[in-house]
Amino acid sequence: MPAFTAPPAPYAGPEFVAPAIMTVAGVLSDYPASAPYRGKYVRVSDLFGYVDGVMRCGFDGTQYFWQPTSTDYGRDLPVVADMTITPHGHPTSFNLTGSILVGITRQITLSPTNGWPGAIKEFKNGLSSLLGGLNIVGLGLGSTVSIPLGGYKKFYLDSSGGTLAWRQLV
Repeated sequence: MPAFTAPPAPYAGPEFVAPAIMTVAGVLSDYPASAPYRGKYVRVSDLFGYVDGVMRCGFDGTQYFWQPTSTDYGRDLPVVADMTITPHGHPTSFNLTGSILVGITRQITLSPTNGWPGAIKEFKNGLSSLLGGLNIVGLGLGSTVSIPLGGYKKFYLDSSGGTLAWRQLV
C-alpha cells in the first residue's frame, strides 16, 4: 500500500501589496519597484492616465519595474503644446490631432521614467495640417525623429544597455 501524502496547499491566488485601489503615483512613491514586491500586484485607478488596471512588479536581472498586466488601447491626442509622454501616464497608441501652424515646431518627449523593458509608444500623425514641425525626442533616440503628415512611428523601451532607453522600431 502506498504511503499517504498530504494534498498540496490550496492556491491562494495573486498577492497584492495593498487591498486598496491606488493611483500610479501613489504606487511609485509608496511601493517603489524593488525585491520585496517582486511578483506582487497592485490595483490602480489611472493606468495610462485614465484606465483602471493592474500592475505587477517584475525584474529583468538588472532592475525592478512596475509593469501593466494588460495593454492599453489608443486615443486621440490634440497637439497644442510641447508634451512629455510617460510609460504609465499615457496610452500606448496615439492618433495626433489638431494642426501646427507655420513657424511652430512641437516636440513630444518620450520619458523612460518608471518604465519597463518592452514598453511601447506609437504615434500616427493625424493632424489636419502640418505647416510647421512635429518631432519625437527622448533618451536613447540619438536625434530628433520627425513625423510627416500621415506618418507613423513606433518606439519601445530597451534595457539591454543596463538602463532604459527608447529605440525606434518603425
